[in-house]
Amino acid sequence: MSNDADPLQTLRVRVPAAMRPACAIGQPDPAAGLLAVLICRPADPAPVSLMLYAYDDETTVTTSFDAIVGALPPGPCRSTSDSRTVWTVAGVTQGPLACFDSAAGGPTVAWAAKASGTLAVASDPAWTIGELIDWWRMAAPDLS
Repeated sequence: MSNDADPLQTLRVRVPAAMRPACAIGQPDPAAGLLAVLICRPADPAPVSLMLYAYDDETTVTTSFDAIVGALPPGPCRSTSDSRTVWTVAGVTQGPLACFDSAAGGPTVAWAAKASGTLAVASDPAWTIGELIDWWRMAAPDLS
């Protein structure tokens, strides 16, 4: 993330305007490289929980992503099984992507955009992994 950018504002502008009122500011941890946190509880047609994190560099965002998703096997995020892959835009790898069933939130998709230092985690116990991935395909480029 750029040193002259306000990390919280950078996260806020990534969230669609209609969803912003459903977001609250979370607790950053600058000593750990976590510069800003947004906790969103949007209404349909979005998942019930969306967390956005801004980190100070690629290494920290990758380490944080790994801590959240754990050791998942490689594979496409299209089934109900836990898997991990990478996501791309126009053939360029943006960062890691994982789908898993979280004990705390049910079906979950997590993705990181290394270039922006952004990590996002979306979950909804009423959705399937497939439904989350369909939503993610539309939302990821804007939220990352």
